[in-house]
Amino acid sequence: MLAISVLLQSKPIPQGRPLQRGRIKLRKLGLPVVCLDARHAKAALALQLNKTDRNDARGLAQIVRTGWYREVAVKSVDSQLVRSMLTTRVQLVRMRVDLANQIRGVLKPFGLVAGKGGGRAFVERVRSLVAGGPLAPVAEVLLGRVCKLKTFRVCDPI
Repeated sequence: MLAISVLLQSKPIPQGRPLQRGRIKLRKLGLPVVCLDARHAKAALALQLNKTDRNDARGLAQIVRTGWYREVAVKSVDSQLVRSMLTTRVQLVRMRVDLANQIRGVLKPFGLVAGKGGGRAFVERVRSLVAGGPLAPVAEVLLGRVCKLKTFRVCDPI
């Protein structure tokens, strides 16, 4: 929901995912933009009798016009980029650990124990455990995925 009016000096934008994109576009147009605290704006808009998008837009415009709002700081694009990179790294590490545990789970019913740890030593232990056996193709596929998530020096297929 975006309330834009010619009469306003500031354009209110409620918090949420489309905030950054809309804020950047409006700033490029030379318009001042205010990010409203969603809980504060909701409390003010809850007093309305008729809840429609049009009335919500009018209510947001009135909130900004009267100055009865709490402005929220918006993170910079650089800080959002750093956060997304850190989140992606955490997810990739979690996927790598899950794959290593999957390999351990495939080996266990056959009495093969890969042991603790990861990395190059883990890959070598698994390859030595399954060498020449029926589990070699399955383990190799899983090890290939582990190696794609984190490049090991000894990840070349046998």
